[in-house]
Amino acid sequence: MALRMSLHVLTFDPGSSSLKFGLYLCEIGPKPGSGSEPIDIAHGAVERLGQADAGLTLVCGKKRRTSHVGDGSMVEALEIVLRELNAAVPDLGSAAQGSLAFGCRVVHGGETFCEPVRVGAAEIAEIRELIPLAPLHNRVAADVLETCLHHEPSAAVIAVFDTAFHRTLPAVAKTYGLPHELSAKFGLQRYGFHGIAHQCVSETLFSRIGPVDRLVTCHLGSGASVCAIKNGKSIDITMGMTPMEGLLMGKRCGDLDPGLLLYLQCVKGYAAEDLDRVLNFESGILGVSGVSADLRDVEKAAAAGNARAALAIDLFAYRVCKYIGAMAAVLEGIDAVAFSGGIGERSASMRTRICKPLAFLGLTLDDTANAAAVGPAPISAPTSRIAAWVIPADEDLMIARAVVNSSL
Repeated sequence: MALRMSLHVLTFDPGSSSLKFGLYLCEIGPKPGSGSEPIDIAHGAVERLGQADAGLTLVCGKKRRTSHVGDGSMVEALEIVLRELNAAVPDLGSAAQGSLAFGCRVVHGGETFCEPVRVGAAEIAEIRELIPLAPLHNRVAADVLETCLHHEPSAAVIAVFDTAFHRTLPAVAKTYGLPHELSAKFGLQRYGFHGIAHQCVSETLFSRIGPVDRLVTCHLGSGASVCAIKNGKSIDITMGMTPMEGLLMGKRCGDLDPGLLLYLQCVKGYAAEDLDRVLNFESGILGVSGVSADLRDVEKAAAAGNARAALAIDLFAYRVCKYIGAMAAVLEGIDAVAFSGGIGERSASMRTRICKPLAFLGLTLDDTANAAAVGPAPISAPTSRIAAWVIPADEDLMIARAVVNSSL
């Protein structure tokens, strides 16, 4: 009889200023894909990294602990998390006994990584080579992976890629209108991102209402994207070669005429680093509103009469609505739409703004259900031809599942 063994899986989701983590317990079988569903043991986050008020929140069972972590780096925050988890879960185990594995979200896998992979020094070096394509995320992900390897050299360390879910994009969706030779030489194509979140939302919805042929998922937060999913596979996504394309985001501009960049660079003297700063850190909701990258702050300013804040809200909703319409054309109709992410899950007013112009497609929200929604929950009216849902994207759980089902 084949033996099964218990495994602790520690997942990390590093952002530009945060580190989310989850600790799961599961069983793994003798073959990849034969593991059990991960059980949440502990989870939490370090937020506001690099700032004096950076803090750690750790939830273990019914206990919740918060503590100050100082203004250190991602690696220093990770070391604190490991120490706190070892104190909170004394039986965390020894990697030498095969009882501990790590999983980490990596935003950009390029053309090389199309599925979760166990990493060593060579793989981490390849992930670092992709930093220019996802500068806010790949660098810190590589640091986390490296730290995990050093912390438990014999433990399996699995990288799970946001781009992997979009490997099914057809050529017509991923090809840019550039010279073929140039695209082939430098891998210039649309890769798509937020794949872990979009996959989680689609699988959760399918578990609730059964398979959906034509689904649009809207992952809306500080980073935001809309994805067209046909029969469970991604066929189009608003993000492109980098996470900058598509929707208006917290600090990123989204769609932009490339001629505008040439104008700033060639006529107005902007250097590459100036453009990077403007496009990645000073644009989006922050740049348009002049208030904040956080929609909640912008909504308060708009309610107080701030016209720029009101425009930022309208622009965010307009872009999402516009792309849902575009995905309806790609899918030749929509059977369901789902909202996730901090804005998608928590802002009923934003969901209303986005969906109201789509009534011509047959999408109608139930105002009461929408206002009260705590996902997973339906928010469409009984008469709506399109099902609408709010579904939290549990990326930590998806990472844990990928680790359990990989070749450890």
